[in-house]
Formats: sequence, C-alpha cells, structure tokens
Amino acid sequence: MTPLRSGSAGCRHATAILLLLLVARPAVAAEEPRRAAAEVESVPARLLFVDRHSLAFERAGVLAEVAAEGSCVRRGEVVARLKAEVAAAALAVARARVANEAEVVAARLQFQAAEAEFEAAQAANSRAPALTSLSLPPVSLNVFESTALNRLRLARETAAAEIERARKEQTVQERSRDQAAAELESFRLLSPLDGLVTRGFKRQGEGAQGGETVLEVLSTRRIRVEADIQVAQTARLAVGEEIDVLVTRIPGDEAGQETRRARLGFVDPTVERVSQTVRVWADIDNGDNRLREGLPAKLLLPGRGPAAGTAR
Repeated sequence: MTPLRSGSAGCRHATAILLLLLVARPAVAAEEPRRAAAEVESVPARLLFVDRHSLAFERAGVLAEVAAEGSCVRRGEVVARLKAEVAAAALAVARARVANEAEVVAARLQFQAAEAEFEAAQAANSRAPALTSLSLPPVSLNVFESTALNRLRLARETAAAEIERARKEQTVQERSRDQAAAELESFRLLSPLDGLVTRGFKRQGEGAQGGETVLEVLSTRRIRVEADIQVAQTARLAVGEEIDVLVTRIPGDEAGQETRRARLGFVDPTVERVSQTVRVWADIDNGDNRLREGLPAKLLLPGRGPAAGTAR
C-alpha cells in the first residue's frame, strides 16, 4: 500500500508542474507584444493643412469676377478681379503720352537750327581778317559783333537745355505709365500657389473693402501633424529626422489606419505652463491627397516611457 501512495503523490506532483507550465506559457507569449509595444510611444496628434491663404484686395471696389469654390487654380492665376474701367483708361492715356515723342523731336530740331546759326557766325568771323585786305565795305564783310555772337551761343545752349527738359519729361511720363499699370494690377487677385479654392466669401457684383477676405486658397500637397509631448520625450527627438505617424483615414475603422513618414520640423523651446508639455510638429508629403485635415492621428515616438500629451 505504501508504494501505491508514493506513486500517486509523484503523479500529482508531475501534474501540478505540467499545469504551471501550461499557465505560464501564454503569460510569456503575451509579454512579448507588450515588450515590443513599450518600445514605441503613441501621442495623440492633430492634422492641419499648412499652405492655406486668405486673399484680399489692397483697395475697395466691386467684384467683376471671382473663382468658384472647388476651382483648381495655378500659381499666378487670376482668382478675382474688381471692375477697373477707369484705371484701364488711365493706363491707356499714360501709354499714349509715353509714345508721343513730339516734344523731344522738336527740341532736337530747335537745337540743330541754333547750332547751325552759331557755327555760321563763327565761320563768318573767322573769314573776316582775310577779307579785310580786299578793302570791301564793312557791311559786306558780314562780321558778327561779340554781343550778337553771345546771343547765338545762348540760343544754342537754351536749345540743348530744352532737349534735356523734354527727355526728363519723357521719363516722368514713363513713371506715370508704370504707376498706372501698378494701379490697374491692384484690381486683380492672384493665387500664390497651386491649389484649390476652398471658401468664397464674396460673389460677383458685391462690394469688397481693402483688406477684406474674398476667398481662401489651399494646397493639400503638404499636411502637418502637431502634438504636445512630455519634456522627457523631446530628448529622443531631433529636428530634421523622420518619425512615424499613425493616421486613421476612416474614423472608427481600424482597418483604415495607415502609417506615414513625417519629417520633424519644429520642437518648441518653451514648455506650456499648465500642462507642462512641449509642442512639436512634423510635415507629411500628401501628394496622393489621401489625408485630410482633422483626421485622428498619433505621433509614434521612439523609446520607452509613459505616453503623454493631449491634442489641443
């Protein structure tokens, strides 16, 4: 009877060890994912479009045309225009004045005539000594006195000054033309980038004040992920490096999640006083236009430690 009891106790001991191994194996297996997950910290983040511009005129006026919402525009393309008939007419007048060179031509001709008369007088005076030996009457010698010669010299100099005045006047007319062209240009709004008109605040025929937003143009090619992280987490980040961002393209659907690479562009040197967090952001190339502003996102930070930070 004793051997039987001994064998039964040994069997129970082996069974207990086997049960412990079976229980411990799932625990060890479950620890591996947790250990791998601890190597990456996820911080709630927000997605924002960076290249967004609100466009306004420098002057007041009535809208002659404005791009519709959803219109694709190119950089430098006219997206809105004010009525500018008066400004266009002023530019046409300025151009006509620049093209009119009558004053310059007249001044040149006047100078040529004065110069020819002065040179003729000088030539006559230079011939006078040779003619004196012929004993001709003084009137026939046609000699110019100094006062007459000085008068002719002054007439020539006055004609030369008139040419300079006409040239400067022409320059002033050219500046007036440039001013009229710039004035007319202020009646147009140009898109600063390739993008999409996302909002229109004014319609054709409505008035707009100077500085009042008329429409908004947005480029979706670049999107920014912004988050607030703990101070300790900033030690593992360097501006210019690439980090991962987990984006949920379809809110509430984990199958719609994807990881995108982003380049860290900024780590705020200051700490937020209340939350004791630091603002950071990184830019994502959104050339495929799959990401939208406002989608749920998480910044995946390298290293261990408690994940912290809240999206504002």
